[in-house]
Amino acid sequence: MKSAPTVRSLILLFAGSALASAAILFQENFITQGTRLDTKVWTTEVGSPSYLGRTQLADWVSSGATGQFIVGPRGAQLTLSTYNPTGLSLYGTHAKTLAAFQPAASTSIEFTSRLQLTSLRPGLVYGIYLYGCPGPCATRHDELDIEILTNSLQPGAPLQVQLNRFADEPLGAGHGGLVNLPAKFDPLAAHDWTIRWSRTRVDYLVDGTLLGSATTVIPQGPMQVNEIAWGPEKDWAAAYSASLQPVPTQSQAQVNTAYLTSVIVAETSAAPRIAAFLNAASGQQGVGAVNSWMTSFGESLATETAVASGAPFPETLAGVQVLVGSTPAPLWYVSPTQINFLMPTVNAGSTTLLVKNLITGRQSDPVVIQVDDAVPGVFLSGGFAIIQDEFGQLVTAAEGMNSNRIYVLYGTGFGPVTPTIRLNEPPTIASRLTLPCRLSIADTEAEILYAGVTPGAVGLYQLNFRNKLPTGSLRTVSARLTVGLREVTFPVSVR
Repeated sequence: MKSAPTVRSLILLFAGSALASAAILFQENFITQGTRLDTKVWTTEVGSPSYLGRTQLADWVSSGATGQFIVGPRGAQLTLSTYNPTGLSLYGTHAKTLAAFQPAASTSIEFTSRLQLTSLRPGLVYGIYLYGCPGPCATRHDELDIEILTNSLQPGAPLQVQLNRFADEPLGAGHGGLVNLPAKFDPLAAHDWTIRWSRTRVDYLVDGTLLGSATTVIPQGPMQVNEIAWGPEKDWAAAYSASLQPVPTQSQAQVNTAYLTSVIVAETSAAPRIAAFLNAASGQQGVGAVNSWMTSFGESLATETAVASGAPFPETLAGVQVLVGSTPAPLWYVSPTQINFLMPTVNAGSTTLLVKNLITGRQSDPVVIQVDDAVPGVFLSGGFAIIQDEFGQLVTAAEGMNSNRIYVLYGTGFGPVTPTIRLNEPPTIASRLTLPCRLSIADTEAEILYAGVTPGAVGLYQLNFRNKLPTGSLRTVSARLTVGLREVTFPVSVR
């Protein structure tokens, strides 16, 4: 048996940069009582932008203005009054941070507001949202919002909340809709509403329960935190109520209040995202076999780059775990964008793949994959199969294989062998494939002398064969390896 090239020389590795540390960027607990928020960190809309249809937002920041944003014993009061002292309209409350926030390439912004409604009167909207304008706001704006519509919290109907998003686009309907709230949700209890925003994904949560996610139309620019109470016009039928109307005198006013008790903005490591799962040799996607080297590409897969020292390969590397179903996979290499792992012993059929980062406490969404008895892949170098001659010398494209000579090619995913071997331990004997195996070179059947595992190498298989293709000029031809019901084709050089 000829010596094999090391596994490290066969699987291409790509390194990446570490993630930024998690940090609290902004925190407000509304402890200091008064008639306005801290204007060193908060502001509101004034002038024309303060009018939202039939709602005017109270001006509590301008010198001499009479508007208020009251902070009392129960927190900041997001109020909508039916009386406006400056004109006949509804009178809402709004605040936005002076600071803007934006995720880095490998982080997420997590914005959480704790809010408690005190009334389910129809027609009220409480908004918790991020907003920014890369250009004129009317034509180019970014927005991620959770809108609590009291119309959608009425007894006897499914309780729902409105989610929406815009990415550098005009004002309008946006990209969202109503989604169901968790079972047994109490609309009058205090709840933590969270928007988790990265450059490739946004998640909406309440009390840690996922409400919805999106991976398209994702804002990229900086945005400010906003909190609002207002009453929409008729053109938003799902939120409008004719029973909510402005009144001309303060004595007729009805004030609707929600208590805002905390706002936190944190920058955290982004959740791992699996973009691709493939055979490390052939690149075939979505399917693998037990004891084969696999590669997952994605984002935020690890917080650092690490390489295992050797077999047996660890099931946790740099705080990262890969689970196939519920079975941990041995890991050889992890980085923010790539993981190389050995497919563990799991049953053939459909299962899931997910990545856990124990350092950040985040995990990817599970990806459905297929496990088959054999999914052969042949390692390539320079676009040609890695093949050695009978003396252990690499066959280059400039040399090619000769007719009637013995050669060895290397791959992974060739399937079960006998005698059986222990997963993640270097084989000590030459165990042969149990599935039928064929190799053809330019449609000429090769004589297979051995097909099985490579002694001393975890997850590596080899095929010893005699090339039966007649001698000719130096040329590149296609070879086909079939193991069981699956095959892989690859270029080889012959003469």
